[in-house]
Amino acid sequence: MRIYSKRPISLLLPDKIESSYGQYETYPYERRIARKVELQQKFLIHVDLIEEAADVMNLLLEAENASSIAGRGK
Repeated sequence: MRIYSKRPISLLLPDKIESSYGQYETYPYERRIARKVELQQKFLIHVDLIEEAADVMNLLLEAENASSIAGRGK
């Protein structure tokens, strides 16, 4: 994985990938956790699993609040 744009606030990892049309492969939990740790270390950003999406929503809301507060000082 490479990130070419502005650094994201967070990455959200899926639990499945479409292996062929209409068929999905489920990633084992241990493999997903290993990938989560790998991406956190590589990009130094917040990484969550899809079932932790509420945590990401909170991060987005915090970032939005911080940017709107910073924008008021201009």
